[in-house]
Amino acid sequence: MKDSQIKAGIVLSYITTAIEILTYLIYTPLLTQVLGQSEYGVYTVVSSFVGYLSLFSCGFGSAYLRHYSIYKIEKKQQEIHGLNAMFLVVFLIMGLLAGITGTYLALHVDTVLGNKITADEVEIARRLMIILVINIVLTFPISVFNAIITAHECYIFQKALDLIRKLFNPVLTIPLLFAGYRSAAVVMVTTCLTLLALLVNILYCFGKLHIKFDFKFMKFGLLKSIAAFSFFVFINMIVDQINWNVDKFLLIRYSGSAAAAIYGVASLINSMYIQLSTQISSLFSPRVNLMVAQNEKETDKHLTELFIRVGRLQFIILSLVLFGFATFGKSFLIGWVGTEYANAYEVTLLLIAAITIPLIQNLGIEIQRAKNQHKFRSLVYLLIAFLNIAVSIPLAQKYGEIGCAAGTAGSLLIGNGIIMNWYYHKKMGIDVIRFWKSILRTAKALIPTAVLAFYIISFIRFETKLQYLSGILIFTIVYGVSMWILGLNKEEKQLFLRVLQKIRKKQT
Repeated sequence: MKDSQIKAGIVLSYITTAIEILTYLIYTPLLTQVLGQSEYGVYTVVSSFVGYLSLFSCGFGSAYLRHYSIYKIEKKQQEIHGLNAMFLVVFLIMGLLAGITGTYLALHVDTVLGNKITADEVEIARRLMIILVINIVLTFPISVFNAIITAHECYIFQKALDLIRKLFNPVLTIPLLFAGYRSAAVVMVTTCLTLLALLVNILYCFGKLHIKFDFKFMKFGLLKSIAAFSFFVFINMIVDQINWNVDKFLLIRYSGSAAAAIYGVASLINSMYIQLSTQISSLFSPRVNLMVAQNEKETDKHLTELFIRVGRLQFIILSLVLFGFATFGKSFLIGWVGTEYANAYEVTLLLIAAITIPLIQNLGIEIQRAKNQHKFRSLVYLLIAFLNIAVSIPLAQKYGEIGCAAGTAGSLLIGNGIIMNWYYHKKMGIDVIRFWKSILRTAKALIPTAVLAFYIISFIRFETKLQYLSGILIFTIVYGVSMWILGLNKEEKQLFLRVLQKIRKKQT
């Protein structure tokens, strides 16, 4: 049953991602045209800035999964009910604190965003921030019920709800944009869908999972160990916010809203790229926690095998996207959002190339947290994040959005490419050498693709959309054939064939 949930969850995740990408392809050009580069820049910066309020969760969501797994192994049902209640209380308090902080920031948004923006942009930012603060407050109780659903491995419901939210967001927003409601409509629709998701999650948890909140059995003494565990997850959250959001904040302060808008487009593509990887690894979090909690003799060996299996699948998917964007991305961006966003190509390429290594190894994050060995990663990443800020400020002033992206890319390569691979191998019992040997065997399949990509970039100029789409199709076929012959192992080929067989059965 759980395996079927994981498989269905993966399928739904990629359907959701595909639909999200499709809606962004239609929705983003409309958004940039209706709002204009100035308001779009303010919108993307404010959205990112309000994201900092999510730090009030302090990484407690990961702690829930870890303690739930322990209690489940020990069959302590009463303790699980008390754990549910305690986390709900804690997250409600954190949501309240986030709301108070966000309201203060909204009232002083002119000071926060600096003097590079106009008075009209300040008023837009204030209005957006107030609505988004309400949205972020609602996400705190949602995260409790989401954690419970994840712990029960109910991925079909979880991913289906996510799919519905992604579909309805543009469907509801586009008519409002045409009616003249501009960026306020975008964030208002997001907030309403967040509230609806909260209500649906609550009904599912009580009606289907029959969960209980035993407020009499709350063990607040447990908060000490949870806080110790979550503190370093919290540091990691700070790092993520710095790496993916601070660049836009620096750009609007030092270069203005236009540079922030260009970076915002690149950041949007980067976030979709990240989702292609995390859609898989996040589904294995409960399984990893259970494997570690069971503490069997060959746990590290089994974790390494899972690490390699998931990493290879992520590498196969991400390599196609990375090489494809490098080949066709420039023309795509100009045709998608206009020539004024052309610099987003270099920014995007820097970001997605640098993030590829951690993305194919992101199951390691779940393993670290399950083993309570995430302290080192968090501290290293925190130092690297501050280095990123120190480097990005002068780069933003001199080179704008491309300079910021270069600073972020460099810090990611140092932290993930070198330091964390050493830590995985030496301290966590994961055979990283075996992992990279397996990846390199798969990477042989990229040679024909790289040759074709070089030829297209150097010599081909697409005159029509049909030629452009034909080029993408030929590129994808070459990649697929090359990967089948040179890259995939027997297990991966069998997995692919089983998927095809299931599709054919459904069609007949």
